[in-house]
Amino acid sequence: MLLRHLQPRLHIAYSVQSALISVLCLILILMSGCDNSGVTTRESPQYIVRPSQEITFPILVVGREITKEIEIENIGGVDLIIARSIIQTNVSQSGEFRIEYRFPGNEVFDEISFAEGTEGSTADLTYPIRIAPNELLGIKVTYAPQDEAADSAAIYFDTNFSDPDEPGKSRIDIPVRVSAGAAQIAVDPTSVDFDVVPASEERIVDLRVLNVGQSVLFIEQLRIDGSQDFTPFIDGRDPRRQPELLEDPDQDGFPGISPYIEGEGGGTLNMQIRYLPESAGPDFAEMVIVSNAEGQETYTVPLTANSRNPCLEVIPEAIEFPASLVSRTDSQVALMESCGGAELNISEVYITDDEEGVFALEGELALPLLMPAASSQGLRPSEDITLSFTPREEKIYNATLVIVSDDPVVPERRVSILGRGTANICPQARASQDEFYVLPLDTIVLDGSPSVDQDGPENLPVAYEWVITSRPQGSVSQLVERFDNPQQPADGGRPDDESSPTALFFIDLPGYYTAELRVTDQFGLTSLDCRNPAVVTILAEPDEAIQVQLSWEAVDEQDLTQERSGDLDVHMRHPNAGSWFSQPYDCYFNNPDPDWGQLDNPRDNPFLDLDDFSGTGPENLTLAVPEDTSVLGGEYIIGVDYYENVDRVDGWEYGPMKAFIRVFINGVPTWDYTEGDDPGFKVMNGRKHFWEVASVSWPDGLVTKIDRYYEESP
Repeated sequence: MLLRHLQPRLHIAYSVQSALISVLCLILILMSGCDNSGVTTRESPQYIVRPSQEITFPILVVGREITKEIEIENIGGVDLIIARSIIQTNVSQSGEFRIEYRFPGNEVFDEISFAEGTEGSTADLTYPIRIAPNELLGIKVTYAPQDEAADSAAIYFDTNFSDPDEPGKSRIDIPVRVSAGAAQIAVDPTSVDFDVVPASEERIVDLRVLNVGQSVLFIEQLRIDGSQDFTPFIDGRDPRRQPELLEDPDQDGFPGISPYIEGEGGGTLNMQIRYLPESAGPDFAEMVIVSNAEGQETYTVPLTANSRNPCLEVIPEAIEFPASLVSRTDSQVALMESCGGAELNISEVYITDDEEGVFALEGELALPLLMPAASSQGLRPSEDITLSFTPREEKIYNATLVIVSDDPVVPERRVSILGRGTANICPQARASQDEFYVLPLDTIVLDGSPSVDQDGPENLPVAYEWVITSRPQGSVSQLVERFDNPQQPADGGRPDDESSPTALFFIDLPGYYTAELRVTDQFGLTSLDCRNPAVVTILAEPDEAIQVQLSWEAVDEQDLTQERSGDLDVHMRHPNAGSWFSQPYDCYFNNPDPDWGQLDNPRDNPFLDLDDFSGTGPENLTLAVPEDTSVLGGEYIIGVDYYENVDRVDGWEYGPMKAFIRVFINGVPTWDYTEGDDPGFKVMNGRKHFWEVASVSWPDGLVTKIDRYYEESP
């Protein structure tokens, strides 16, 4: 039965009858004990309230409830007599507190009903209540909030305790408070050491995150800083990939982690940390929990593995001699690293399974070899081993390098050795320049003239193949031997001639490129066969303030097989423009270099420097010196027009196109329509459809998505 709470605040008042009784007590004080209810005894009892003479509840979400208990024990020599029990609460809290008593000699609690009175609600009981020496009165209070208002209460017991030095102790006051304290986080264990775990094996450790504060704990982020061989799991799922797992991590049906109460549901996030190393060696990381915990908004849990034992790692994991001339000796170097948290002792190093004796260890290695432990900063002591290979005929040879150490995970490390004898020396691919830092729309020369083939004609390879191995999304430029029109390199040219060591490449988009040179000798052996291609890196960064890049591709499979594509156009509109396609304030293929800003100042004019009407782009529009849009009262607007869907050559009618837009601010990729649920492209369904993409403000360079689609030209 829930209580009705009637008084807004505590009032201490005494009835006239109580006052008269108190006067009588003063007269008889030398003869007996007396309390403010008129119950008298020959001597005063003594009592204690356990565990505390107050009850404090944490803040709860509506729908949860928590129960707490206290006891009043008579520790004196005479009966402790309770003349009256009163509860006072705020009227708005009616029904939020439930009171139960366990009377002396009883094993169960009885729910108490209260009757309204002038001082509060009086427990509807038969008085007086006697508690004999060494007996207890149990009190149980259940708190179940019904709204978000602040709650409080108090329980009072009038007793026969009497002591002139402690006059207030005759009434036992038990305040009931709902703490406004903050959320607090605790993690058990506070750090995790996985000890020794071999490579490619896993170990899982349980971990608890508790809310030991008084308010709900909300976890905003859970991440792993350091080695990614450690993975957190909640119910077998990674909360970094599925952040919805953090919405109700204690699974009590309410958002966040509720305050932890011993024996109650909720209050604890039970999770696991998995360690699955890809390679041997010590691993260190921190699990970082970002939450609203007061004073511990960022809580870290150290994670360690393989940090206290010796560890040996051999680099490479397999030793290979790709192609060695018969009867000639070639060498390869292997690296032994101390990767553990303790000193490594290497006792033996030898080669086995070498049936024809073509492999050998060069030099002398003083054994046993003691190598210091790896440092906590990741630095690993190392020692070289040099192996030689002298093939006797053209065939493949195998052997095993064995290293014996006190690594407890792999005490005998076995490393495969592979060699191939050949009568032909591998050609060596070499580039005259292996790094380029350029502007978009520049042309570079890739030159493989330094390549050699020791046993080839004039010591040179017979073929030079340049291949673009990586490029920015939307880039379509191809390697050519020469351009059809050097003034229009985007139009392409004659394909690269592999008999020539050089190739030309047009940088059509900003970003990072890699090119690879692969050379071939007269017997068909390539530098790839010997694993020694030449790699060239190209970084193209624009120097314009704003750059807009458009590329596109067909949606339908039949359209993708066509040589050409539909025609999409990129637009940029000035803040003063009244509409799209208006001149001079819309820059596009029909107005590629309008005069904006100051007259005769080309730097504040946009420029469409790439226009593609028969392919899939890219189209490139730049603005070197934008105007202050806060002064202009508007922003630059980016748009895309599906201009034509009929092929100009064969009349093929193209269907929908995927439009990709990228915006660069001061040379940095800033926006590409991938935020939130955006897929990175917009499907434009037909001719004259128009996509109003985004706006750009200046000088802050802020790109804001508009994403407005028109089925007719606006």
